[in-house]
Amino acid sequence: MDYLRQNFSVITRDYLYSDYMVSVLALFFYWNGQGTSNKQKEQIRKWFWATAVGSRYSGSKFFDCLPADLRFFKRLAQQRGVRFKYSPQVDKIDVRKSLYASRTGIATAFYCMLLRRKPVSIMDDGLNEIPIEHYATRANRKDRHHIFPRFLMICEEVPPALYNSICNVCLLTAEENQRIGSRRPRSYLGEARDNAGYFKRKMHRHLIPVDEDGGVWLTNVKAGFKRMLRDRNDWICRELETEAGIRLFRRDI
Repeated sequence: MDYLRQNFSVITRDYLYSDYMVSVLALFFYWNGQGTSNKQKEQIRKWFWATAVGSRYSGSKFFDCLPADLRFFKRLAQQRGVRFKYSPQVDKIDVRKSLYASRTGIATAFYCMLLRRKPVSIMDDGLNEIPIEHYATRANRKDRHHIFPRFLMICEEVPPALYNSICNVCLLTAEENQRIGSRRPRSYLGEARDNAGYFKRKMHRHLIPVDEDGGVWLTNVKAGFKRMLRDRNDWICRELETEAGIRLFRRDI
């Protein structure tokens, strides 16, 4: 699967967590010994997102999930009709609790999903994609932009565990991040909406909710941040389940 090979080549340089997933997948291709069928690709897709979102290779789950996955991939390579079975192991609120600089499975899945959507510059005129190679090194962690900037949140006395959530982060270039600075979302997103063009398409790429009643437009910063965090958390969860093609979360927040 091209998207797996492409995203693993980027993600594993920044997240040690995914190294086990790469090794397991490599064994499958070795056992398979031929081109991957569409049915096999479908099962690999489910395994990838479920394993990342469910953090199945973390903590005590590692010792059960890794051997089980090796058996699954060996069967998938040798038999027809083998299916990856998964029972949701996390809640939607676990996405909001995941911090943007962490090396958790959920954070890995989140960034992989954003990369799949080909991030674009927000403030530039036109729809200008940011090359995926731009995010291939640890140095580019500084390009993870807080939608509600950190300094603004500190001034509003919002706890770091909230404003550092992956639900408050999107992928931009360092230059654009610096250009936005500590401005309120209603300020810089309003400028992008009025002047840069392709605004809704850009926001869809970044999964930033910008409906008329969206939190980014509220004058009350704290209330706006809370609404944006809730709405984006729901959107991220929906998109992760769409990518997986299976249910990933136990229950709603």
